[in-house]
Amino acid sequence: MSYSAKDMATGRIIRLADGVESLEPLMAGGRYRCRSCGSALTLRGLKEDSQVAPHFSHTSGGPCPNPGREAELDAELEVVIKFRDRLRKANPGITCTLAAPGDDDPTDPIGLPPALIVCTAPDSTVVVERPGIELPGSGKIRRRITAVRDGHGGAEHVWFLRRDRFQFGKLGTLQVRIDGKDEEHETVAPTEQQEAIAEAGGSVYWLDGQLVQVPYGVHWFLHPVRAKQDWDFPRWRRGEDPRKDWRISHPRPRVGADAWGLVPLPLSALTRTEARFRPAQAHHMMESLARAESARYNWRRNRAFALYKERHQQPASAPAPMPEILPDPEPTQAEPAQPVEPQPLADASPALPPAETEPWWEDVARQIGVDVPPMPSTPPALRPAGEDDSGRDTGACG
Repeated sequence: MSYSAKDMATGRIIRLADGVESLEPLMAGGRYRCRSCGSALTLRGLKEDSQVAPHFSHTSGGPCPNPGREAELDAELEVVIKFRDRLRKANPGITCTLAAPGDDDPTDPIGLPPALIVCTAPDSTVVVERPGIELPGSGKIRRRITAVRDGHGGAEHVWFLRRDRFQFGKLGTLQVRIDGKDEEHETVAPTEQQEAIAEAGGSVYWLDGQLVQVPYGVHWFLHPVRAKQDWDFPRWRRGEDPRKDWRISHPRPRVGADAWGLVPLPLSALTRTEARFRPAQAHHMMESLARAESARYNWRRNRAFALYKERHQQPASAPAPMPEILPDPEPTQAEPAQPVEPQPLADASPALPPAETEPWWEDVARQIGVDVPPMPSTPPALRPAGEDDSGRDTGACG
């Protein structure tokens, strides 16, 4: 007994809990197929007086030959239904139907739960995938992608994956800078199936409760060492090579990326615009990462050139030497000064005639015949006051 089936007439998945108004009873010409084994099913319990609830059963009357897979499919379908109800609540008025594009061969099922065909407007469709525990091989992933493209040309194809060991290969964290702020992003190792989705233009997101993680590509590389560069940066992060750097590929990771970095944002950021699932906020962050990448690349490159110049700069040519200024010689012990004989000064006055031997008047007297008595050898004696010449009476006349 099952409560879901594949509708071969429409390609959709029938879930009886959603209503049975438009369904035909019984085999309906082979319209209903088992999602697990592909066998024809019969729809029973549609009559008003039926004693049982509507359900599907195999035409053989027995259980499904693959009961384990049938239970898994039912559990996966319930996950899709819950996600559908969340979308409807966030965006009243949208229509969501279940379909299984490309899953037409019951002998070779794709192995994916039904997709949600979300119509937000007559010309706007988004196909949403909510895979089960394990993703099918990349060949079947491409089969689903091709069928969606053929049946819903131009529709956005969105895949919400699980954060578990089957769909989330965590690698570590990546230090990033967004709009001048340092942040830390988780990184994952993409699988072949996830790369196939991205290569085909699909969007891969990881859903963790109310949080969605949007990936971008991380491509590691080493800066080439060019002439006149020195990459021995002082005080660099311990144990790391400053030449090790990375480039980003976005808005979807490019095939061949070494890792996928994850931008976290609330699920409401994807569904608030009529459930179009366009992560404008995540794309803005990726553009900021691209700007930071360019700035980081140029800074390291210029730093390497600057370090080389600092460490290999030739000293400036020395100016011409100034002539050496010798100090005055130290004074030595001088010889004792010799006395200098004073030299007579030259007399500038005219020479006087030699002194005459006799008075001049004697010569004149001789010429005129007058005898001049000789000069006394001693001056005459002076008389005391009151005395007159000899024999001369100086007394008063009586």
